[in-house]
Order: sequence, then structure tokens, then C-alpha cells
Amino acid sequence: MHQTFKRFVNPSHLNTYGTLHGGWLLQWFDEAAAIAAAELTGRTCVTRHIREVDFIHTAVSGDIVVITVRPVAAGRTSLTFAGEAINRRTGDLMATVGRITFVALDGDRRPAAHGVTLPAAAGEQP
Repeated sequence: MHQTFKRFVNPSHLNTYGTLHGGWLLQWFDEAAAIAAAELTGRTCVTRHIREVDFIHTAVSGDIVVITVRPVAAGRTSLTFAGEAINRRTGDLMATVGRITFVALDGDRRPAAHGVTLPAAAGEQP
């Protein structure tokens, strides 16, 4: 049960070395997982926590970054994802995120039960 998102690397995404700035990649991970959380819960979901980010390889302008996220844990109001980013042109693993956790909100912007349960295999180590 994974979802894949793609982004072009544009000149505005580059750092002073001419490679993808890590902050953009983190934003794309956050956005991809937020969309996945919203689609699974049917609710607005906000980022609670990101941990275990490992930057491995980079990208340059014109590259396509493929981000895959998959749910690994579900609490009463939270969903946690793991993810990876691949440079489509080079095939290099660019980065991994061990855990990115979202909280589902109700109409008053308070944590709300989402009712999502994951298959046993979804909770396996990423």
C-alpha cells in the first residue's frame, strides 16, 4: 500500500553548489505523505514529526525525483509513513525518511480519530 509522487528539479530548487537543496526534498516528502494521509483518512492531516532523514545522493536541474511513501503505523488520530526518493535519471537512491507522522484533524482543527487500520504487512520495518 504505497503511493508515488514525482517532481521536476528546477533551477529555483538548487543550492549554491548547483544541486537540489535538501529543504526542497523534505518539503516534497512532507507533501507526498500529507496527501497520502488525507486520502487514507478522508480528513485534513498535519505534520507532527519527521525523523531519521538520510540524504544519500542529490539531483540537478532537469532531473525527476520519484518519492514513494507507505504507511507503517496507525494510531487513533495519527498515521506514520516511511519513504524514499529516487533520482529517475540516475537511478540513485537520494534520501530516505524513516518516519513522518501526521495527525488527523476535525472541523475545529483538533485531533480526531480517523478509523484507519493497516494490514499487518504495512507495519513491517521499511
